[in-house]
Amino acid sequence: MRIDAHHHFWYYTPAEYDWIDDAMASIRRDFLPADLAPEIAAANIDVVISVQARQTLAETEALLAWANNHPWIAGVVGWLPLIDPAIGDLLDRFAANPGLKGVRHVLQAEPDAYMDRADFNAGPVASAIVSRILLANGGHIEGELVDVRVPAWETRTANRPSIALALSEVHRILGMTENKEGITAPFVESTLTGLGCTLISPQASSEERMVWNTLLPSWRLDLEREIDLIEEVARVYGYNRFANTLPAFGGGVRALPWAEAESAVRSTWLAAGFHESIAGTFCSAADAALTAPIPAQVVPLGNPLSGEAGVLRPSLVPGILAAVAGRTLVRPRDGGLFGRVFAGARRRFGHDCTGLRPFP
Repeated sequence: MRIDAHHHFWYYTPAEYDWIDDAMASIRRDFLPADLAPEIAAANIDVVISVQARQTLAETEALLAWANNHPWIAGVVGWLPLIDPAIGDLLDRFAANPGLKGVRHVLQAEPDAYMDRADFNAGPVASAIVSRILLANGGHIEGELVDVRVPAWETRTANRPSIALALSEVHRILGMTENKEGITAPFVESTLTGLGCTLISPQASSEERMVWNTLLPSWRLDLEREIDLIEEVARVYGYNRFANTLPAFGGGVRALPWAEAESAVRSTWLAAGFHESIAGTFCSAADAALTAPIPAQVVPLGNPLSGEAGVLRPSLVPGILAAVAGRTLVRPRDGGLFGRVFAGARRRFGHDCTGLRPFP
């Protein structure tokens, strides 16, 4: 059997199908079952699936009516208002028609946080449709329906501790915005509430002193810290609406514990005529296996950018060879090379006398 799994029917009007621009002028007309029938016959298509093109109940009803009247329309992927409180009743009514095989909602024109709304019922609706299809095709309910609650899972999902979010911290982290009003308390509240959070705000003497105790939704396991909530606020507000400013910094610069010893080694080798090699910190596992003084101490990355940068370099040789191959090596005519290499839990200086002749 050959199936056309996605096509549209419509009565074309410019107002309802304004996304059809001049580049698609050839489809600015009605497309009905009578138009499709000869096309699928010529292409040896047995059945088709009709997919909604407008987010209206009227179109879903029309698609189901056409499917009832044309046996070669095997099913319909329609539209239902997934944020409607009455979605359960609507699903019961439309799913009674065996032609309905699925529901979709086009998200291109929706705000970024639309799917994070607490009332976006895509998951429950999808589960209900799949259950109905299974029951209609030989499946059955085994035993009583019960809710299984695992305390350990609830601790990591529905019963996670709240997070304190201070408006002053939002302003400190995100900085200035392009408009004078900036990020206000009502904007923070509407954003996080739309993502499914519950905000409990104590009394505050001013808006800048506002601190919310934020109860997290069970499905947003990526929200763990105050900075995660601030990132969501920034994402919804729009990164392009922030002014280009440097972040505030009130601390001092502290040298790393090994900085003094490292500086002494560098000064000694430079005085001895060596030159420091500046190359990439990473190399491939194959290069590391060939060049590591102690292969067992090669340090792999947990999330490498590519296979060619999967481990910390245990030797200067891979970087030098890569520079030679790319003809980007800048090297004096005399002296060896030294630089930073990595082994085990420590990093150390390594040295190398390559004997390479400089490029002409």
